[in-house]
Amino acid sequence: MSVWVKTGTFTTPASGTTVLDTSYHGEGPVAIHMWGSWANSNDSNRANALSWHGFAAGGVYRSLAITSQSAGSNNTQRQGSNTSAILVMDPADNSLDVLTTAIAFNNGDITITYGTFAAGFIVHYVIFGGSDVTASVREHTASSTPHTGVGFTSDLIIFVCNGNAIPAASIHAYQSFGVATDDGGINQFCHFAYMGDDDLDSIGSALTPTDNAGQYNVDFPNWTTQITVIGSDGYSWTGSNADELISLCLNFNGAVTVDVGTFTKSTGGAPATQALPTLNAVPQMYFLSTSSETTVTIATNRDCRIAHGGYDHFSQAGHCSMLTRDNSTATDAHSRSNDSETLQHSQNLNVSGVQSSATSQQIVDTTPDLEWSPNTGNAEHIGYYAIGQEATPVKTVQMMC
Repeated sequence: MSVWVKTGTFTTPASGTTVLDTSYHGEGPVAIHMWGSWANSNDSNRANALSWHGFAAGGVYRSLAITSQSAGSNNTQRQGSNTSAILVMDPADNSLDVLTTAIAFNNGDITITYGTFAAGFIVHYVIFGGSDVTASVREHTASSTPHTGVGFTSDLIIFVCNGNAIPAASIHAYQSFGVATDDGGINQFCHFAYMGDDDLDSIGSALTPTDNAGQYNVDFPNWTTQITVIGSDGYSWTGSNADELISLCLNFNGAVTVDVGTFTKSTGGAPATQALPTLNAVPQMYFLSTSSETTVTIATNRDCRIAHGGYDHFSQAGHCSMLTRDNSTATDAHSRSNDSETLQHSQNLNVSGVQSSATSQQIVDTTPDLEWSPNTGNAEHIGYYAIGQEATPVKTVQMMC
């Protein structure tokens, strides 16, 4: 009986398969969340913006992506897949460069099989494994509450939406990323991104501590949803729209705790140490998400900044990606990935590189530390979820005389 959670990074191959070794954990993997950007070199800006997320569990695969072209016609695009868990979409021509056909969860590894190849793209992941883990990948519209058929009570739900039907492609790049849990009450957050097509003013991002999904358009929400009940076979929410969501539902059989919440970034001078909010247990892993905004409502003519990253105490390394697009310069759309820091983001893309970077410190208690270097004076909102470590069983030693 166990629950283990592992973060990591790999690059897409030119041929063959990707094998992620999980043998260290003993019990096999069950589900994976993958995400990435247009980056193909570690810790380096690359022109053109891409942000994608994908889920896989039980032979079901879903993914969503948004793009924005730099130094071109400034086109933006959104698309989804109901057959692939990786969706690398070229911001220049919207071609689908990397797609998967199958993901096998074996006793000691995950094997990823591709249908479309392009070498060198950086993929970050969180793997959920162990005999106490049950997982289900879901797809539904924002108007179809309640959503049933999950088959269990979810301890953690991860949501992604791009304001579209799946697998349709469309102009304008919307993305929302949200998380929800029921810890004696619903805890949830969501961050939003919007990049308009051929309209530099139609750009913005925001994070709210009360939503799980939605679509933002310039300076107002087209729609939002808020989880109200997580039940034994699904979940219910307020809010309605015909747009589709994908979600990864996870149950841990009471073996670990789950925390979901938000905090604001430290504004101290670098290197600035900041503790996460107090968690229910010492975490084995946590995930951070930000839209690099200092308010919880979107404002007109704001830059678009979204970033995601995870850290686990097994590998003791962070893994993050970032999309940035400036609201006043058509050439400023970039992607970035890093396989040692847990979060990178920027409030002003015209500054070379990143303005704030968080390196996770070794986890020793229920308030794990981040070290920000470099760091800005902007108190940006950050969402998180954390999975607790399992209680260590007491060992009985028999003395022989």
